[in-house]
Amino acid sequence: FYEKDNHWLLLYQLYLKDLIDEPYGDKVFECLKKYNINFIPRNTKTKAETKCEMIQSDIEEGALKAVFSVIEGLQNKDEPNQGSSTF
Repeated sequence: FYEKDNHWLLLYQLYLKDLIDEPYGDKVFECLKKYNINFIPRNTKTKAETKCEMIQSDIEEGALKAVFSVIEGLQNKDEPNQGSSTF
C-alpha cells in the first residue's frame, strides 16, 4: 500500500490542476475534485482557523488585562517618585 500512497497527495494536487490524468482509475480523485477539495490551499484560512484565531486573541487580551490591570490602592501620579519609575 505504501507504494501507491507515498505520492498520492502530489498526484491528486497535479490532477486537481489538470496537469495529469487520474492515475488510479478508482474515481476517488474525481470525487474530491467535484467537491473542490484542495489539500494545499494558497494563503487561505478555513472558518475553523479564523474562529480559533479569534478565540486565541480573546484569551490573550484577557490575560494581558489581568497582568496589567490597575492595582487597587496604588495611586497614579503625574511625576515619578524619587528613585522610582512608578507614575
